Amino acid sequence: GADVYVVDCTYSEGCGPEHMGLDDVKKIRKRLPPETAIILTHRNGLPNVNGLENTLIAEDLKTFRF
Repeated sequence: GADVYVVDCTYSEGCGPEHMGLDDVKKIRKRLPPETAIILTHRNGLPNVNGLENTLIAEDLKTFRF
């Protein structure tokens, strides 16, 4: 498995036809082990990640250590 999974999350609510959204991320989070970190990129707004264990939001110039 992966230590980190970087995923597009364009839609802060629901999902859309072109890109992934928060609903897609919730499905992915359930399929990955809790120790695998998810980093959300390509955001349009600020998704509410409360309840999504080990899910982080990327920002310009932000760094992460794993």
